[in-house]
Amino acid sequence: MPQTATYREVVVRPMSSWREAAWVLGIIAILGLLVSGRILMLPEQESKLFMRSYHRLDTSLNDTERTIYQAFLSAQNDLLLLWETKGEWPDVELLDEEGIPPFARDLMPGALQGYNWKTYDRGPWVDYHGVNIQEEDNMPSALLRIINLHADFHPHPHPGKDYDPNQKAAIQIWMHPADRQKYAGMQLAEYGWSWIVSPDDPVLTVPDNKKASDILP
Repeated sequence: MPQTATYREVVVRPMSSWREAAWVLGIIAILGLLVSGRILMLPEQESKLFMRSYHRLDTSLNDTERTIYQAFLSAQNDLLLLWETKGEWPDVELLDEEGIPPFARDLMPGALQGYNWKTYDRGPWVDYHGVNIQEEDNMPSALLRIINLHADFHPHPHPGKDYDPNQKAAIQIWMHPADRQKYAGMQLAEYGWSWIVSPDDPVLTVPDNKKASDILP
């Protein structure tokens, strides 16, 4: 006698609307927690930057300041090469002859060709001080400082420890919002000058095994 196949009917009920809504809300809540956690991590990273009152991040520069800043950055390798080759700090006249902006005025934008640059050779370090001598207002004063890290004396402010034991020189870029600001020697911070730094500059990072006072005076 042939067997008769049996079938079992399974009824799949559609998920109720409230359950669907609960799943959607749960996923949204999880995504919100992930985003919030990421946002909370950002201030923690920024708080690790050891900012002094005279520090200013290069992200805050205006167009004129940034042009001078970028010229300083591009000139640093040529300056260091001339220093190592000649055994002394190159003066502004030589830098102009070598066609190194911003000291070679013809290679700068028209608004910045009116800057007058002077060299202040201090032996262990050198300062290149520039002010606008034209009539335009709101032109910042600028200063490029190069420090011989192997010298016995370093100007203030300067990290207590060199960035790298093999590094021969440290370069600092300073800005003052006022035009025709006089050269202030080692008292740049006291006279309102700002040391321009990038967020990843080593002077803004305090190692876990050191105190802030050990890094900067």
